[in-house]
Amino acid sequence: MKDDVSTLDSIQYLTLGKPTTGGVFRMAVCFALLLVPLQANAQFYPPIIDRTTDGVELIYEQTEVGFGVTWELDFYRNNAYAAGLSGNYTFLVMNPMNDENAEAPLWVFLHGGGLGYYDDLSIYRTLTLQDENSYNHEESFDDLWENELRRQTVDQSVTPMESRDVTLTRRISEGYRILLVSYCDHDLYSGMGTPYTNNPNGGEVNGLQATMSAVDFVAANYPTTHIIAQGNSAGSVGVYSLGIAYASEGTPLTAVISDSIALSPRTIPLFAQLAGEPGFPFGADFETQGSIDKVGILSDPNLPYLPEYMIEDGYRDTPTLFLGGDIDPFNGGNQPPIPEALAAGLNNGDWVFDGLRQAIANQPNSPHQVSMLDDIGHVPSENPGEANDIVDAFIANAIAGNPGNPFANSNAVIVDTFDALDTATIWATGTDWEISGTQAYSSGTSAYGSGSSRRLMTRNIDTSNATSITLTFKFRMSSVETNDNVRLQFRNGTTWQTVDNLSNYEQDTWLQASFTVNAAEVPGYFQNKLKVRINSAGIDNGEGIWVDDFVLTVE
Repeated sequence: MKDDVSTLDSIQYLTLGKPTTGGVFRMAVCFALLLVPLQANAQFYPPIIDRTTDGVELIYEQTEVGFGVTWELDFYRNNAYAAGLSGNYTFLVMNPMNDENAEAPLWVFLHGGGLGYYDDLSIYRTLTLQDENSYNHEESFDDLWENELRRQTVDQSVTPMESRDVTLTRRISEGYRILLVSYCDHDLYSGMGTPYTNNPNGGEVNGLQATMSAVDFVAANYPTTHIIAQGNSAGSVGVYSLGIAYASEGTPLTAVISDSIALSPRTIPLFAQLAGEPGFPFGADFETQGSIDKVGILSDPNLPYLPEYMIEDGYRDTPTLFLGGDIDPFNGGNQPPIPEALAAGLNNGDWVFDGLRQAIANQPNSPHQVSMLDDIGHVPSENPGEANDIVDAFIANAIAGNPGNPFANSNAVIVDTFDALDTATIWATGTDWEISGTQAYSSGTSAYGSGSSRRLMTRNIDTSNATSITLTFKFRMSSVETNDNVRLQFRNGTTWQTVDNLSNYEQDTWLQASFTVNAAEVPGYFQNKLKVRINSAGIDNGEGIWVDDFVLTVE
């Protein structure tokens, strides 16, 4: 028996082209279906970061009382990602004061810790005051709580203790939920799962994977509105990497605060001339190419991912504040100007940031900002002073732009990453797709439809009191032809209406579909028995479609 299908013939899809923000095709008349290729199709977007939250395990909980309020702390280990030498990545969640279940913005904090690599002889090269045991091991609860968060936010040298007026303290007092991610591969939080070059223990560098996994987990398991990331020193590179990685997936962070280090092609000659000089943090045996080989593509000046390159190419998805001090020794600010800086009439610190400053100045109405503070050294936002007011103004401006909360799922009716096919509460009788580990976007498995499978169909959904419906999901096809008619369909109570033919899109790559409809446009979808399905009845054996991260929300 054929399905009763009515196609919305009156809706004509118009391709408006590929914008500079990379591979987004907009089709709209009455409603919109956005398809975002989940690979790096634009020249300046990095590849999608493969990651999982399956290894996240709650290890410890603690209640802290101070300054008249209470905080609940949750400490996790991520067993999916090993540290460089021993243990695993960890992260700490500090819930909003006096209300651990409050819906709140999330402040992601990446602390500093330098950078290091093994050379061809497996000798570890790093800062003069560090060795291979620096940030290559699992960080404990006390490492993150005592040595990072409390050290920065509480002045423990006085009695009674006093809070320190710094950026992190201000966010805590404003009710943010705080996420501190460990630093365990000494890789600027930017490792993407590539081999840990020349490491005698082998392994991978996973800094960016583990950081994104922690953010994904917290956003999915704690009520979250917008997300802002702050990174200090090594973490300043990490939050920039985090920002462009999420932007490449179509879920940009609200803002990024990068304090002290912005990778630049100018870093190469700076290090070449200053490594080993008294007062410069790196010794003469440190070579930038060794760190590039370890960290990977996001640090390579020959690729288009450094901040000034991205901004020159039009990147504006995540407003980013690049903060620094002009006498920061990590940028050579405490050294005589190298010839290139001298020729530009700048000191070394200003010269390193000047290419980035020019890129921002040349971008019309740029959302980004460089703020270099006079006579200030490393990580100015860790100390009371002007830097923290600059951060406040920047994030207030970013939030005032109403960027939306792409990580919020508070109105989600369905959230399925397809660890199993839930036919008890989500998928209706008649769903004959299967769970597959052959291809998956996030959790290791996905829903799969092939020649013997006809449909992935929801149970009845009550949208009678809603005014809008949003559906997003990831999908990937193989060998599917246009005339196979893999259709995304909504049932309006009596008939199935085709929203789009997924067969029309690119094969063998993950795509993100995003569909929003309002009650004023298609009132028939707003009733107590709405169903949604992907009808794959037209495909043959040997052809297939995978679906992952299926989220349906109502407003």
